[in-house]
Amino acid sequence: MIKVFIPNSLLKEISLIKIEEYWEKGKHYKKETEKTIKGVYLPVSFNTLKNYPQGMITLEDLELKSKEDLEIGSLIVIKNKKWKVIQKRDYDYIADIKFYILRRSDKDDSKTY
Repeated sequence: MIKVFIPNSLLKEISLIKIEEYWEKGKHYKKETEKTIKGVYLPVSFNTLKNYPQGMITLEDLELKSKEDLEIGSLIVIKNKKWKVIQKRDYDYIADIKFYILRRSDKDDSKTY
């Protein structure tokens, strides 16, 4: 496996929010924990768009490259906006970097003008 080097000048600190839901004595609780990870985020490229069925991802989505192992559905905070991991590409047999597609999760499309 190749160890990929990402220059520190490109790495950004990104907040990962984990939400744990559990029941205790008949009450439902939600517990949010925040963890800081490092990665590189970019707008989705046209080459990436070609690899997915039409409409699955858009130019409004983001690509995240990181060495952290995230789950699909994880919430990420970038510039005070919440993004959700909707796709994961992991080529761990080749390199130690993982590729994710993020979609804005706090966007309200009902208020279009």
